[in-house]
Amino acid sequence: ATPIPTRPATPTPQPVFRLLGQQQICGEEPAPRIEVETLNALLDPMPGVEILVNWDDGSDHFFTGFKPAFGAGYGDFEMTPGISYSVRVAEGSPEVSGLRVETCENGLPGGWRLTFQYLRLSDSE
Repeated sequence: ATPIPTRPATPTPQPVFRLLGQQQICGEEPAPRIEVETLNALLDPMPGVEILVNWDDGSDHFFTGFKPAFGAGYGDFEMTPGISYSVRVAEGSPEVSGLRVETCENGLPGGWRLTFQYLRLSDSE
């Protein structure tokens, strides 16, 4: 019998960002949004990072750095109550799923802040 050639397994690409933190946002005003902060390997803000947001019947994306008053690595996405979202960095990161508008202790709707850290010291790696 002739052996059937098999393709070598392609390795799963390693994520280039890791989730550094996830916390609920509760403030003095309704804040049903997903806030993302992206940092480089040295923990400095990292603008221009594409963030992907998915939900059951849709998807969207945004980039960090367009709201410099909140920091060079900041970006956000307005949430709709009753929808569960998943978020990841387009370039490669673990997916954070199950993000929903949650009611804070003060009775107002709250969102989530996610912090991602780039794992490489430079783009030349």
